[in-house]
Amino acid sequence: MRRMRIAPQSLVAPTTVLGDWHVNLLLWRPQLIHCMNDRSLLSVLLPARDNASFPLRFRHTLRQLLVRLGVSPEAANSEVGEMNEFAFAPTNNRSILGCMRDAELALGYDIEAGRHHALDELQWHLVHHIHEPNGYRPPGELAVEFFSTVAHA
Repeated sequence: MRRMRIAPQSLVAPTTVLGDWHVNLLLWRPQLIHCMNDRSLLSVLLPARDNASFPLRFRHTLRQLLVRLGVSPEAANSEVGEMNEFAFAPTNNRSILGCMRDAELALGYDIEAGRHHALDELQWHLVHHIHEPNGYRPPGELAVEFFSTVAHA
């Protein structure tokens, strides 16, 4: 939040299927913004530029990712449509911080090894990057499951 020059705000309960999102600025070349959500540990990567456009770019990228994963365009539109308010505050969820750090280490290794050359390739890699808190299930698979559960409710 310091680097993005954003003041902490009060949090409200999320109204989205995927819940809260956590954000970290990666001071790499190129600089990236790593976003990870609470429920599925799904990650979204964005170029770190123009802080004012972050909410719009995040929603657009998330929508594209959800549709690519197999979520219906209507459900993806509904999810990003619910994201009309963004509140920025430090996280108190140590588990999510550990998962973000783990994903970022894997990304850094893959970038150095030259495995992925485009941002969408890095993004897709994280869709399959497993973490212990979600039972070692791929975040993309888990996110799609959450949307199918909501659709059948």
